Amino acid sequence: MEMIPITETPDECIKKTNDNHLESFSLIWLNNNKNVDIQRELRSIINHIETFHDVEECKNYIDKTSENDRLVLVTNGEFGQQIIPSIHQLRQISSIYINSEDKQWTNDTPKIKGIHAEMDELVSQIYEDHKNSRKIEEPVWMNMFTTISDAGKSTTGINGQFAFSQLLLDCLLRLQSNENDRNELISYCEKEYEGNQNELNHLHEFQRSYSSDNVLWWYTRESFFYKTLNAALRKENIHMIYLYRSFIIDIQNQLENHQCQCATRVYRSQLMSIDELNYLKNSVGQYVSVNSILSTSFEKEIAIFRLGDTKHQWDGIEKVLFEIDADPKVGTTKPFADISEFSDFIDESEVLFMLGSIFRLNSITRDNQNSFWIIQMCLCSDDEHDLKQILIDMKNEIGNGETNLCILGKVVRRMGYLDLAKKYYYRCLDELSQNDPLVLTVYKDLAKIAAQQQDYEENVRLRHIIAKINMFTRISDTEKSTTGIIGQFAFFQLLLDCLLQLQSNENDRNELISYCEKECKGNQNELNHLHKFQSGYSPDNALWWYTRESFFYKTLNAALRKQNIHMIYLYRSFIIDIQNQLQNHQCQCATRVYRCQLISIDELNYLKNSVGQYVSVNSFLSTSSLKEISNFYLGDTSRRSIDFEKVLFEIDADPKVVTTKPFADISQFSDFIDESEVLFMPGSIFRLNSVIRDDQNQVWIIGMCLCSDDEHDLKHILVDMKNEIGNGETNLCILGKVVRRMGHFDLAKKYYYRCLDELSQNDPLVLTVYKDLAEIASQQKDYEEYLRLRHIIAKIKEKIQLNGNEIEISEIDKLTDNDTIQKRKPKNSIRCNWHLTLLICSFILILMIGTGIFTLRLMITKNLPTSSEERTLTCTDGIKNQDETDVDCGGEICTKKCLPQQGYHTFEDNFNQDGMVDMSKWKFDVIPESRTYGNIIWPDNGAIYLMAHLGHDRTKISASIVTKLSNPLWNSTKVSDATTKHHVYTLKWTPDMMEMFVGPNEKEALKTRILFLEKKNKDWTQWPFDKPYRLYMKLAVGGNA
Repeated sequence: MEMIPITETPDECIKKTNDNHLESFSLIWLNNNKNVDIQRELRSIINHIETFHDVEECKNYIDKTSENDRLVLVTNGEFGQQIIPSIHQLRQISSIYINSEDKQWTNDTPKIKGIHAEMDELVSQIYEDHKNSRKIEEPVWMNMFTTISDAGKSTTGINGQFAFSQLLLDCLLRLQSNENDRNELISYCEKEYEGNQNELNHLHEFQRSYSSDNVLWWYTRESFFYKTLNAALRKENIHMIYLYRSFIIDIQNQLENHQCQCATRVYRSQLMSIDELNYLKNSVGQYVSVNSILSTSFEKEIAIFRLGDTKHQWDGIEKVLFEIDADPKVGTTKPFADISEFSDFIDESEVLFMLGSIFRLNSITRDNQNSFWIIQMCLCSDDEHDLKQILIDMKNEIGNGETNLCILGKVVRRMGYLDLAKKYYYRCLDELSQNDPLVLTVYKDLAKIAAQQQDYEENVRLRHIIAKINMFTRISDTEKSTTGIIGQFAFFQLLLDCLLQLQSNENDRNELISYCEKECKGNQNELNHLHKFQSGYSPDNALWWYTRESFFYKTLNAALRKQNIHMIYLYRSFIIDIQNQLQNHQCQCATRVYRCQLISIDELNYLKNSVGQYVSVNSFLSTSSLKEISNFYLGDTSRRSIDFEKVLFEIDADPKVVTTKPFADISQFSDFIDESEVLFMPGSIFRLNSVIRDDQNQVWIIGMCLCSDDEHDLKHILVDMKNEIGNGETNLCILGKVVRRMGHFDLAKKYYYRCLDELSQNDPLVLTVYKDLAEIASQQKDYEEYLRLRHIIAKIKEKIQLNGNEIEISEIDKLTDNDTIQKRKPKNSIRCNWHLTLLICSFILILMIGTGIFTLRLMITKNLPTSSEERTLTCTDGIKNQDETDVDCGGEICTKKCLPQQGYHTFEDNFNQDGMVDMSKWKFDVIPESRTYGNIIWPDNGAIYLMAHLGHDRTKISASIVTKLSNPLWNSTKVSDATTKHHVYTLKWTPDMMEMFVGPNEKEALKTRILFLEKKNKDWTQWPFDKPYRLYMKLAVGGNA
């Protein structure tokens, strides 16, 4: 919980109105007489005072106070008669004092500590009682957790927050302190104790005289230091602990320096609710972690004395004596020490245990003679409890050595405190230089928080900054608000891209049909459509079904418009079918189409203010090439609907515009042939050119044009977001990541668990899924579920012997490891023949090349050779200079031949079905021959991924580059007949620019650009492509790769 004190006005210096005060105890003043002088005296004992003149208001305040806080009530006889019967049994009520001469009615209420006619006597008793009993009346100072024999079972009885408190403490105590943090702490305390001269004197003395050597004296002294530090620890006030961290480190160092040298038994008394005691009884044999600095005594008599009259029982409260055995030989990182010589109370024989100490709960017995419970515990080693491996795993994730504000932000974010995490991230940015690599990480984490909070505008703003850092290009107004840009657009584009690369299955289709059957129940007409759809649907008639007036159009478009993620997920294979049909029948010439619409006045005004900006459609956009059709649908334009305007969209679309979203005239497939319908894919982007009024026809005309994917400023943001989820075929794990980042945690969990159902136990993706599920649990503050999942993760890691470390792979594997093998078949002029003896085989063809432009033709056949000579890789024609002359290889193997500095590089394929080796996945990687820049070959020295065919979508061709600052930067295009017809793939590469193309033949080799990049002013971290590279071809052939 982040605590922000409220500064009171001058006339309110007595009454502290901030509920998030810094101490555990508060005093309630219920009296008609304000008595400012007495309240001032009481504030020297208990700083926070709430004043009431009305019994009901006072009762409501007490009812709303947490059971982990402690309240001392001071009232008069009249008000006491009204309020005490209804509040004395509440756990948060610590004690009651009455200003009255009547002492007859108090015997049945043990919490009434004193009745005095004189206020001075009452104040004196409060002072003595609070000094002697505050420690035993403070909230319970421990968290419980249990051992687990089966990592798959529920962790009933475990306080999952224990793990995070340990992680947070570890992070904070490795975080360097600074003067600003100390000043902020002093400022908080000055505001909290304004008007309390006694504590302000302590505070000023602390500022003058504090040193690490006298930290224990300050901790044991009756002053603000002990009260606020312990309250922060008990309430788990993260930001106050953050500010106090340097003093906690000083305490730890002092305890280590004066560690007890022999085994000892110490004692502590405590008042505990019956529920708390019963919980401990059921936890014997389990473990207790202290969430504050634990004060105990060598002297049993002192602890029993603090319990007071043990035969005087309170309603719902039990008196408890802890007997704790501690041996310094136990292997623990949490010290304990006799601090009598440093204490402000020398005669108490005090032994202090560091917060985070762990004890085993051995027994709970009743001392009937003295009417209290004895709880016996012993200090444990760090290795004893079953959570050790989980804690090691969690700590490994934040690294070793000194931590920083970025790491603290990550920990706090995982605990679900998103606003507090943002606070630390922005502090981190204030401390970093602009060129610090950590800046990018911080902005990425801030973008994740914005997405989780569903603040999509802020997410886009941050993504602009990330793109600017990544690309070092100028994006206009990156630091300004994204007015006119709907932040959700970026996530919808990402979601759509992910879904359309996710393989469908029969279960999803059956689930969709089941949804529709329930939705159409009782509607026989739609049920007939549904049954006909089940028996007659095929990808070839997807457009006919879409244009037909039936459930298919209605539910699909509703899902897209409402952004019903799960329904879009179930419909994805049909969306892909429509996309493929639109690509196959893409309009071949520029055209103008029309669409009519009724829009609200507010929507129209928004569009007027957005001229020059971009519009993205989140569903299929139906238009007509006939203006008359659209005008007809507008109806009588002279009749105006209240609050609505009639609008005619005029849309110019040119197929030469480079976009991955096709559009096509679908009249021949439509159920309404005469409408001349032109359909655009979801995610199509248009530039809003004009909004003008046609007064004659009383209609607004909105002029738009279809845009290329490269035109709008969000391009780099989308590329960056897509890079983060990987390339090629997606899976349910990747979909879960996208949905989680959009803040839909429960839906993300649904996809993650579906993913687990589909994976084998040994699949490496299982570990990733469980880690993501654990992160969701922490963000939802479901710490019990988080620990359950962490147990499973630890079990998986133990099984594969990772021990929290990543598997090391070679440089070549790093270049290709992200891509899972899928099917593809290439061809032509370097003939490669080999004996196929394995179900799965792969090879790497290595060529020495310079920065260059060259041609290479491949053919892979399935001929079975009869001799080893026939298996030799040979080079024929295909390597060309820029002037189209052939490069003579001289009969040498191509691995020995340097290629020219300038030219072009073309791959040809031919995917005939007969006689070809079946391939799961293939691509060509161009990577550096040696390290020239940076510290490592990859990614510092770059890589080019050329014509990659990845994933289940056999029509998608990808190309990308990798640099130190972009890892990787992908682009792709659709080639509808990629697996059935011959194509030419070309890389044009000079020292200043790089282009990749695909075309149907050599004459049209440059027909479709896949990727275009320019060097401009980029340094080697963004453009290392000016030195010799090697060409690697990696294939997986046959089998179930």
